[in-house]
Amino acid sequence: MIALSVFIGCAEKIGIQPIGENEWFRQEMRSALTSSRPSEFTMRFLRKQDLIESHREDPISVLISLEHDFAQNQDRETLFALIELCYAEAKKTDPVTEETSKFYFSCMKHAYSYLFKQELNPALNTYSHRFLWACDFYNWSLAKYLIYRKEQPNVVRTGSMLPLLEQELFYDGIKSYLSWSPRELDQYEVTYKYRITGLMNHYRSSGIGVPLILVRNLPKHRDREANEQFLPRHHQFCAGTAVVHFEEAPGDGNEPRPKIKAYVSIYDPRQTSKIQVNNKSVPLEMDFTTPIAYFLDQIPSLKGTEGFFKPESWTDMSGLYMASPYQPGKIPVVFVHGLFTNTRTWSVMFNELAGDPLLREKYQAWFFLYPTGNPIMFSATLLRNSLKEVREALDPSGQDAAFDRMVLVGHSMGGLLSKMMVQDSGNIVWDTVFDKPASELNISDDERALLEGLFFFKPLPFVRRVIFMATPHRGSELTKKKLAQVGLNWVKLPVRVVDFEKGFTPLIREDYKNHSYYSKKHVPTGFHGLRPDSLVSQTIAELPIDSKVICHSIIGNSASANTPGGTDGVVAYKSAHLDGAISEKIIKSDHNVHTYPAGIIEVRRILHEHLCPVDNNEVIDGKPSEEEKKK
Repeated sequence: MIALSVFIGCAEKIGIQPIGENEWFRQEMRSALTSSRPSEFTMRFLRKQDLIESHREDPISVLISLEHDFAQNQDRETLFALIELCYAEAKKTDPVTEETSKFYFSCMKHAYSYLFKQELNPALNTYSHRFLWACDFYNWSLAKYLIYRKEQPNVVRTGSMLPLLEQELFYDGIKSYLSWSPRELDQYEVTYKYRITGLMNHYRSSGIGVPLILVRNLPKHRDREANEQFLPRHHQFCAGTAVVHFEEAPGDGNEPRPKIKAYVSIYDPRQTSKIQVNNKSVPLEMDFTTPIAYFLDQIPSLKGTEGFFKPESWTDMSGLYMASPYQPGKIPVVFVHGLFTNTRTWSVMFNELAGDPLLREKYQAWFFLYPTGNPIMFSATLLRNSLKEVREALDPSGQDAAFDRMVLVGHSMGGLLSKMMVQDSGNIVWDTVFDKPASELNISDDERALLEGLFFFKPLPFVRRVIFMATPHRGSELTKKKLAQVGLNWVKLPVRVVDFEKGFTPLIREDYKNHSYYSKKHVPTGFHGLRPDSLVSQTIAELPIDSKVICHSIIGNSASANTPGGTDGVVAYKSAHLDGAISEKIIKSDHNVHTYPAGIIEVRRILHEHLCPVDNNEVIDGKPSEEEKKK
């Protein structure tokens, strides 16, 4: 009895103590990923095996011992302890060294087996924290290794032997699932290294692999494939995901363990969201936002004011740009910016739309850059010619049905340019300015062709829908302010534009010259085209939109949402309202309606609607179908 009392007295009293739920969660969710201590599961495993003290004194020997145990019993719980303890050991050295890199690679290999080796016991429980941790241990180990390798002067070549905890593995090179050769890779960055600023949301999805920013050195323009003609000039910034695959090959019978081979696969997450591993469909870890932010952070920032005041400085850069190579089967969405801005103005919207899996699958984003100081008619002609050029270069025979469902999204002045892509000028615009047919003007054939290109236009047959955002269909009263008129003195139009305008000035109708809008001192700029009293703009505003095209209006009201009237500070409702638009959304915002969540949500809704079967989404004789009316 005394001996029993002594025994009981030496042990801690068994019972329970109150614990806050926050502390409980912290304890249960702790792992070597976020703490200096392993998870409670691994600590329990070490206690069961009486390895706590051994691991404290000689962790490497314990890891080697556990590897031998796992080779014998193929136990999944032993394997998880190995995964976490390898990662914990690697974490002790920062930055990574050649010695500690083997712990990250061992962690990766064991995590790969834990997740994909079906014969292990017990069966994989995808509801356990350990399953998600194993994914994270794999991804973070690969990320750490990739960051380490990027900083080393020597490249790991195919056929190299890489160290593991006890063994070496055979490196079998890279398998690329990108649309371009890995030889064109200029550099890569691991997205885990960066925090996003300036964008509304960070879009990523969980899975296997490490999301990357891939910087591609583009070939010279003459050496590019046809589908790459409209990419940026020098570099393409792409999203990628890297996965290391491990394979075991049986030895020759004299080796205690199978040989291990590893190779890296690089995927384009815009094309591949799932991969097959051991006949199992596995989602990729993907990050769509960080590459966008990195691209915007790296490229020189064009100043929209320069494009207005010095349009000639943008001449060589103007045109259509694609975010990725042309992809047949995906509907083009063309974004057209407004006055004083450039293509960067669409950054928030582009990121939000890229975060929608269905839109990412069904659409491709194109951006039109132009100097907004040029006359609107010149800019509209440039947009029209750019769209025709893309069609001729990429789908000349009209085989791509998705191309024929193009959507234009225009903000402010960009909306006016977009509208002119779906209007038929007939002779109306010409007759507003000239009192003689083009054939009777005493000018050269080249001058006549340019004039006709400006004043005669027809709907582009492949544009099916236009979204107008804060578009001044009837001009903006702001352009009549005295300060705005003074600012026009600083606009320096390209010499070719000035000379051309002055060249046909004597041919203009006298009543047009005598109009209060007409200035004998200044060649009209893009700003003049936004004046409510611009005769050309008034004429274009009255031209009907092609009956086959569906139009939507998104309008800002600085006072309140869903309330017709008022202004966004630049464009009044009465100017932005468009009769015949199939939908009109008024949001509480300033003129930058395209950067507000409500405006982006409406664009997203419209693009989803555009994916409806064509039969339910057509406009008949200029009126919405019955299906459209119900929507």
